[in-house]
Amino acid sequence: MTKFDLIKSIWKRIRLWHYLAILFIGTILFLLINDDIGGKETLDLSCYAELYASPFVVNQSSKLNKNLTLNINLEGDAIKLSYHYGVGGRNIASIVYHGESLAFEVGSMTYKLRVDTASVEMDLLQTELPGPIHDAVDKSRGVLVKEGVIDFDMQIVDFDTVNDFTLVKFRPSGSLWACRSNSTPLIKGLASVF
Repeated sequence: MTKFDLIKSIWKRIRLWHYLAILFIGTILFLLINDDIGGKETLDLSCYAELYASPFVVNQSSKLNKNLTLNINLEGDAIKLSYHYGVGGRNIASIVYHGESLAFEVGSMTYKLRVDTASVEMDLLQTELPGPIHDAVDKSRGVLVKEGVIDFDMQIVDFDTVNDFTLVKFRPSGSLWACRSNSTPLIKGLASVF
C-alpha cells in the first residue's frame, strides 16, 4: 500500500460529524487568536472597601456600615472609573470619570491614563456630598479647571486568575485597591488556559 492509498482510505472514513467538529474547533481557535491579536483590550474590575471608625473613639461602633466601591472599565482605549459611596447597602453618591488609556507598559504592568470628564451623581435625599466623594470632586475639579485633563498611572501590582483577585495601585495618589473581575467564568477559564 502506497502513501497515496493510505491517505485515500483515511479520507473515505471521514464522516460529516468529523468535518463539523473540525470546523467548530477551528472557529473557536480563530476567535480566540483574533481576539488576542486584533481585538480590543478589556479590563472590567470591581473593587470594594468597607469603612471602619477609629478604634480610639469612645461609644461608637467600629463598623460604620459605609463603603466605597470602585468600578474600572477599560475597553480598547476608553476608560471609565466609577467611585461609589454607599451607606447600608444603598448608593448615596458617585463620581464617574471618562477618558482614555494612552499606553500600557508591559514590564511594570502600568496603564498610563488620561481623564478629561467627570460627572457627579447623588441620591436626591442627600443634602450634601459625603466626605470621600466631596474630596474627590474638589481635587478633580481643581485639576480639570487648571489643566483640562487628569493624567495618572494605574498599575496592576498582583493578580491571581484562579482566586479572582487583582491588586491595583494608582499613582500619584498611592491608593491601593483589591478587586475582582466582572468577566464571565467561561472567559476567565479560557484565559487561564491560554
